[in-house]
Amino acid sequence: MNEKLIKKIIDYKLSAADTIINNLPSGVSKELRDLGRIILESLNENAQKIKEKPAGKSKDKLNNITIE
Repeated sequence: MNEKLIKKIIDYKLSAADTIINNLPSGVSKELRDLGRIILESLNENAQKIKEKPAGKSKDKLNNITIE
């Protein structure tokens, strides 16, 4: 897909989510935003760990597997 189109879709989804969250009671919307931040921070931390330590290739091989 086109990068501009992807950015527009993401912006649209974020603005729609923001509108929905703004229409919720203030306590609920605050909790949802805080939960979203925690999730995003966790995802970012894990992505950084994966970048620092990429998965190694397995030396074990499976050859000639018979499926019955």
